[in-house]
Amino acid sequence: MYVVANITPYEWNLNFSCCTAHEPHPAAAFSATDAPIAMSNNYSFWNTVWYVLSTMLKGGCDFGPRAVSTRLLGGTWWVFYLVIISAYTANLAAVLTVSRPYIPIKNLDDLANQTAISYGTIRGGSTMQFFQESRIQTHIKMWEYMKDKDVFVTSNGKGVERVLSSNYAYLMESTSLEYEVQQNCNLTQIGGVLGSKGYGIALQKKSEWTDRISRQILLYAKRGIIEMKKTKWWRSKGATCAGTTSSVKQDRFALSIYNVAGLFITLIVGILIAVVVVIFELIYRCYHISKKENKPFLDELLYELRFALNLNKFSDHRSRKKLSTHNGELTPNGHTPGNVLTPKITKTNL
Repeated sequence: MYVVANITPYEWNLNFSCCTAHEPHPAAAFSATDAPIAMSNNYSFWNTVWYVLSTMLKGGCDFGPRAVSTRLLGGTWWVFYLVIISAYTANLAAVLTVSRPYIPIKNLDDLANQTAISYGTIRGGSTMQFFQESRIQTHIKMWEYMKDKDVFVTSNGKGVERVLSSNYAYLMESTSLEYEVQQNCNLTQIGGVLGSKGYGIALQKKSEWTDRISRQILLYAKRGIIEMKKTKWWRSKGATCAGTTSSVKQDRFALSIYNVAGLFITLIVGILIAVVVVIFELIYRCYHISKKENKPFLDELLYELRFALNLNKFSDHRSRKKLSTHNGELTPNGHTPGNVLTPKITKTNL
């Protein structure tokens, strides 16, 4: 925008405001008849940065593009940031209002390498025997932890109750675990199966029922009857964990100060930077005036501070005096023309 606005001749005009470009240049009244009037361009580098930023944040700007090229460029930028900000706002609302459950452990290694969540299994069960006899380092580490602490329960029901009431992870057989998870939406399964074991039906040696039952089980597995029974008794009887008909209470999350803390930090930092900059501006101006007029720097600083505390009286300030017209002459507000040299307003044909 800066380059295009300086190249096109239609962005160069007599005064700063594009809304009053048809009016004479403000300095024409104080200029000689033959004095040239310099053209100005609104789009200096810093003005262009301010124009892009203010239009992006919908704050408005004191000037706008005049040439076809700059208007085309500005319109393209407006369409771009309109879509970008709309998409950003939608995603920001989703991120701030939808809270996903945080699970501190993702697998068995995470469980073994932390101490905040205790874990255990049923006392004297096959799962306890599995960890006791395993030679895997992770399993050995978990068994060393479990055998020295009060983490064992007497039944699966007690283990599930302990999980729901305290910071506890219960290790159990995958089939029973899957059933419990399907029945209660507040339970979740972490990791996969540790040791795969099959179930068998004990029969008398050389029984005629051995082949019949084996063939029937294989036939049920082939036709999907076992999976159908599992769906019927494991999943269809469980709680509905999603949707508007859920029997589980759905939590609604609202914004807290933690979610928008970054905005407050940005605001505070901006205020502090602005205060530092205005102090620097005041000191620089006072130093420049005191050096130019050979006055003490401290006196000039106190003079500016006294004026800043009483902004309604402009007549006593050297550079902020209101001008009024008296017999065609410009004089400071509240004073009559005397020996003060003031410029006269004259009309100049351009």
